[in-house]
Amino acid sequence: MTTKNWIFAGIEAILWYAFIYGVFYTFKNDVNLYLASFVLLVIAYAASISCPWFRNTDAWKRLFG
Repeated sequence: MTTKNWIFAGIEAILWYAFIYGVFYTFKNDVNLYLASFVLLVIAYAASISCPWFRNTDAWKRLFG
């Protein structure tokens, strides 16, 4: 793996940690569920996109060149 892939893997791990923390925070506290769902969805999308394996698939290369 290249240095760029290691950096993206670290970012992915941090984002998934933030996602899990956000889920538990939502369970424990009284929050606006629409806003919390939106934030968790954005974090999950960002974590998926930053995954080095996901970005090296043929579908990703066809989509973004």
